[in-house]
Amino acid sequence: MPCKVGFGITTPAGSGRNLNPPKTTVHKVTNLNASGDGSLLACIEASGPRVCVFETSGTIDMTELGMVSINNDYITIAGQTAPSPGIMIRGISLRIEASDVLIQHVRVRTGDAIEGRTPGDRDGIYAIGKSDDTSRQPHNLVFDHVSVSWGIDETFTVKDTAKNVDILNSIVSEGLWYNMHPKGGHSKGLMMSAENMLVQGNLMAHHDDRAPLETTPSAITVNNVTYNTRQVAMRLSPLSNNDAHSGKTRTTTVAGNVRLKGPNSEESRDSAWVVVNEDRSGSKIYIENNLCDGWENPTWPCVRVDSEKGESFRVKEPPLWIEGLKVLPADDTLDYVLTNAGARPKDRDEVDSRIINDVINGTGQIINCVGTKNFEYDGRKIDCEAANAGGWPEMAVNTHTLTLPEEINGLDDSGYTNLEVWLHQLASAVE
Repeated sequence: MPCKVGFGITTPAGSGRNLNPPKTTVHKVTNLNASGDGSLLACIEASGPRVCVFETSGTIDMTELGMVSINNDYITIAGQTAPSPGIMIRGISLRIEASDVLIQHVRVRTGDAIEGRTPGDRDGIYAIGKSDDTSRQPHNLVFDHVSVSWGIDETFTVKDTAKNVDILNSIVSEGLWYNMHPKGGHSKGLMMSAENMLVQGNLMAHHDDRAPLETTPSAITVNNVTYNTRQVAMRLSPLSNNDAHSGKTRTTTVAGNVRLKGPNSEESRDSAWVVVNEDRSGSKIYIENNLCDGWENPTWPCVRVDSEKGESFRVKEPPLWIEGLKVLPADDTLDYVLTNAGARPKDRDEVDSRIINDVINGTGQIINCVGTKNFEYDGRKIDCEAANAGGWPEMAVNTHTLTLPEEINGLDDSGYTNLEVWLHQLASAVE
């Protein structure tokens, strides 16, 4: 991850740089099987520093597993190593309970198969640990250029049990609205509760709400685009809602973001970028230089304050910052995100391409289903004909033989291993 900053960005991930001397194991994913030799799951379930590289493109259908957990620390999943058009992981909630994890250039599409994970807890990506178990509190997590969509609960969740998390240049899209969730209509985007989060350069499109929802004492949210939320874009939910953050004070920096209305954005609702609900005394909130498609608040642009103390928390300078962090002016954010967000932006699949075109053209909608065929679940009819994603994309299966660099564990002058430098080069080629 050269030339980037973040709270978790210094992680060695699967490189083996946490060892002296550095030592990693490269696992080649040679097939699209849900499990077994040469599968992605075999790399995920291995232990020790490891890097998953791909000698095949296509869809890895893990629906039968329901959920796949990354439980062992120090892993890199390098989707940039796959031949075009890259990798899509289908049908699961990808759960991260390990520390020092780097995931790049993969698509996680969860979907609405009846045999999948419990609908009320079917997130796309779910970073979580256990508050009463210090060995299960993941830290140093980096999600860079990932595409995640079609969650039934949240589409992307980072819980308060995690710490030092970066979500960069990614697409979070099309949380399913009226599907199998026990509450009925749901369609939620990104929920961020971990301490020390950087959310930068992402596109969140076609959700009812929570794009994002932030309930953490320390987060920086910059240069993101939210498109076609039925409700608002970002919510600063009060820390008092989260027992894990009891006694902590909020320091929040929000800048350079854009909220664009879409076909489902209700005229009866406001179009603020942020709704501030915080009530924790001593909080410091910086929200400046955002664009919000018609919302008028000359006192605090793009902000609606829904708490008694909220206005008093406004500060003139960012209370939380990272050395070297560069934030674009809001006027430049949309072009940047449309060019750079998601897995393999130079090699996007049809789903991400459609989402990008929706933002450009003001089209698309919040969807109920992945496919077009109506179905029944728990006595309810799910109307897929009216609002769907058009079905699962066909991901071409192509193969190539990867030639690893010599001395993969050797350190380059940059301080990265030779393997990491190679991975950076392959990432640049699809970015």
